[in-house]
Amino acid sequence: MKPFFPETGSDADWSAAFDRLEVYLAALQLRNRPQRIQLALTIIRAAAARHESDPNRSPTTVTMEEARLFIERWFERRLDGDPRAGVTGRLALFITDTPAHWPRALLANDVPLECEAALRASGVRGGPDLQVSRMVPRPLDASPALEAIFTDGWERLERSTVVLALASLALILGVFVLAAIQ
Repeated sequence: MKPFFPETGSDADWSAAFDRLEVYLAALQLRNRPQRIQLALTIIRAAAARHESDPNRSPTTVTMEEARLFIERWFERRLDGDPRAGVTGRLALFITDTPAHWPRALLANDVPLECEAALRASGVRGGPDLQVSRMVPRPLDASPALEAIFTDGWERLERSTVVLALASLALILGVFVLAAIQ
């Protein structure tokens, strides 16, 4: 394998980009570390070539963009050119548990037909189109028991009861205030 020495960016920046990329590939459950490193080197070489045209950008940013494009192209080939292959492919990957069933197939050039069939048949489909509906406000439904308690209770409440409760509250507060002053 040919050593990797990018023309632009610092070694520390490319090392950080490689580390971030390796963690990202591991998050996709690519468990085989030699395969993960080989894929990371393929992606980072493409990112380094792209970085030469715009060296002001961060190598990590360019690398992660290149990884996203690499993965989306892989899913497009597997999902018959689905325009949302990046999204539906990632979902299909976890629905079918591809890393556990076909560990060598993930992001590889040669993918078993069973794996491709499982990814296509994963059931990831768009839902129905959004339909605007109109909601008309209406009164809350209450059970007859609750309705009887609340309406009868408030209707039976007299002014004298309210005045008596407020007077009792004022008397209690007055006692507390006097006790606090002394």
